[in-house]
Amino acid sequence: MRMPEAASLHRTAGLGRVFSRMTRNMTIMVLVAVLAIVTGPANAQQQQAPQPRCPDKCLCFRTTVRCMFLQLDHIPRVPRETTILDLRFNKIKTIAPNTFKDLGQLNTLLLNNNHITRLQNGSFNGLGELRYL
Repeated sequence: MRMPEAASLHRTAGLGRVFSRMTRNMTIMVLVAVLAIVTGPANAQQQQAPQPRCPDKCLCFRTTVRCMFLQLDHIPRVPRETTILDLRFNKIKTIAPNTFKDLGQLNTLLLNNNHITRLQNGSFNGLGELRYL
Protein backbone atom coordinates (compact mmCIF):
# COMPACT_ATOMS: atom_id res chain seq x y z
CA MET A 1 0.00 0.00 0.00
CA ARG A 2 2.92 2.28 0.37
CA MET A 3 3.50 2.37 -3.37
CA PRO A 4 0.28 4.18 -4.21
CA GLU A 5 1.00 6.77 -1.53
CA ALA A 6 4.48 7.44 -2.95
CA ALA A 7 3.10 7.68 -6.47
CA SER A 8 0.36 9.98 -5.22
CA LEU A 9 2.91 12.23 -3.48
CA HIS A 10 5.02 12.33 -6.63
CA ARG A 11 2.00 13.38 -8.70
CA THR A 12 1.01 15.98 -6.13
CA ALA A 13 4.53 17.41 -6.11
CA GLY A 14 4.41 17.55 -9.90
CA LEU A 15 1.14 19.47 -9.77
CA GLY A 16 2.69 21.85 -7.25
CA ARG A 17 5.52 22.61 -9.65
CA VAL A 18 3.08 23.14 -12.52
CA PHE A 19 0.91 25.40 -10.35
CA SER A 20 3.99 27.33 -9.20
CA ARG A 21 5.12 27.81 -12.80
CA MET A 22 1.62 28.93 -13.86
CA THR A 23 1.45 31.39 -10.98
CA ARG A 24 4.84 32.84 -11.90
CA ASN A 25 3.85 33.16 -15.57
CA MET A 26 0.53 34.79 -14.66
CA THR A 27 2.30 37.24 -12.36
CA ILE A 28 4.70 38.20 -15.14
CA MET A 29 1.83 38.65 -17.61
CA VAL A 30 -0.09 40.84 -15.15
CA LEU A 31 3.00 42.99 -14.50
CA VAL A 32 3.62 43.41 -18.24
CA ALA A 33 -0.04 44.38 -18.79
CA VAL A 34 0.04 46.92 -15.95
CA LEU A 35 3.30 48.38 -17.26
CA ALA A 36 1.81 48.72 -20.75
CA ILE A 37 -1.29 50.44 -19.38
CA VAL A 38 0.70 52.84 -17.22
CA THR A 39 3.35 53.82 -19.77
CA GLY A 40 1.28 53.53 -22.98
CA PRO A 41 -0.64 56.82 -22.75
CA ALA A 42 2.44 58.72 -21.56
CA ASN A 43 4.41 57.60 -24.60
CA ALA A 44 1.54 58.45 -26.94
CA GLN A 45 1.28 61.94 -25.48
CA GLN A 46 5.00 62.53 -25.83
CA GLN A 47 5.01 61.48 -29.48
CA GLN A 48 2.10 63.66 -30.57
CA ALA A 49 2.09 67.41 -30.28
CA PRO A 50 -0.94 68.77 -28.45
CA GLN A 51 -3.88 69.57 -30.70
CA PRO A 52 -4.42 73.35 -31.01
CA ARG A 53 -7.68 74.65 -29.57
CA CYS A 54 -9.74 77.66 -30.47
CA PRO A 55 -7.33 80.64 -30.29
CA ASP A 56 -7.92 83.28 -27.62
CA LYS A 57 -10.55 85.86 -28.56
CA CYS A 58 -11.54 83.94 -31.70
CA LEU A 59 -15.01 82.49 -32.18
CA CYS A 60 -15.14 78.81 -33.01
CA PHE A 61 -18.11 76.67 -33.96
CA ARG A 62 -17.69 73.12 -35.20
CA THR A 63 -15.05 73.42 -37.95
CA THR A 64 -15.23 77.20 -38.41
CA VAL A 65 -12.71 79.55 -36.77
CA ARG A 66 -13.39 83.31 -36.93
CA CYS A 67 -10.65 85.68 -35.76
CA MET A 68 -11.85 89.01 -37.14
CA PHE A 69 -10.97 92.51 -35.90
CA LEU A 70 -8.41 91.24 -33.37
CA GLN A 71 -5.35 93.21 -34.48
CA LEU A 72 -3.52 89.93 -35.16
CA ASP A 73 -0.08 90.28 -36.74
CA HIS A 74 0.35 86.54 -37.33
CA ILE A 75 -1.80 83.56 -38.25
CA PRO A 76 -2.81 81.67 -35.08
CA ARG A 77 -2.65 77.89 -34.67
CA VAL A 78 -6.09 76.38 -35.13
CA PRO A 79 -7.53 72.84 -34.84
CA ARG A 80 -6.56 70.47 -37.66
CA GLU A 81 -10.19 69.82 -38.59
CA THR A 82 -10.82 73.51 -39.40
CA THR A 83 -12.59 73.94 -42.75
CA ILE A 84 -13.22 77.71 -42.64
CA LEU A 85 -10.63 80.14 -41.28
CA ASP A 86 -11.71 83.78 -41.19
CA LEU A 87 -8.84 86.18 -40.47
CA ARG A 88 -10.32 89.32 -42.02
CA PHE A 89 -9.63 92.80 -40.66
CA ASN A 90 -6.34 92.14 -38.86
CA LYS A 91 -2.74 93.30 -39.28
CA ILE A 92 -1.17 90.19 -40.80
CA LYS A 93 1.81 91.20 -42.99
CA THR A 94 3.50 87.96 -44.04
CA ILE A 95 2.60 84.33 -44.48
CA ALA A 96 5.54 82.04 -43.77
CA PRO A 97 6.10 78.71 -45.55
CA ASN A 98 4.09 75.77 -44.18
CA THR A 99 1.85 77.99 -42.06
CA PHE A 100 -1.14 75.87 -43.07
CA LYS A 101 0.61 72.50 -43.47
CA ASP A 102 -1.58 70.72 -40.90
CA LEU A 103 -4.86 72.12 -42.25
CA GLY A 104 -5.57 69.63 -45.01
CA GLN A 105 -9.35 70.02 -44.64
CA LEU A 106 -9.37 73.82 -44.94
CA ASN A 107 -11.56 74.87 -47.88
CA THR A 108 -12.11 78.57 -47.13
CA LEU A 109 -9.40 81.03 -46.08
CA LEU A 110 -10.47 84.66 -45.68
CA LEU A 111 -7.62 87.17 -45.44
CA ASN A 112 -9.31 90.38 -46.69
CA ASN A 113 -8.34 93.69 -45.12
CA ASN A 114 -4.96 92.71 -43.72
CA HIS A 115 -1.57 94.25 -44.46
CA ILE A 116 -0.11 91.33 -46.41
CA THR A 117 2.96 92.47 -48.30
CA ARG A 118 4.93 89.25 -48.48
CA LEU A 119 4.09 85.68 -49.47
CA GLN A 120 6.98 83.24 -49.29
CA ASN A 121 7.35 80.08 -51.37
CA GLY A 122 5.29 77.37 -49.72
CA SER A 123 2.98 79.77 -47.88
CA PHE A 124 -0.02 77.69 -48.89
CA ASN A 125 1.53 74.21 -48.62
CA GLY A 126 -0.91 71.60 -47.37
CA LEU A 127 -4.08 73.32 -48.59
CA GLY A 128 -5.17 70.68 -51.09
CA GLU A 129 -8.88 71.24 -50.32
CA LEU A 130 -8.78 75.06 -50.52
CA ARG A 131 -11.58 76.41 -52.74
CA TYR A 132 -11.98 80.02 -51.59
CA LEU A 133 -9.18 82.47 -50.91
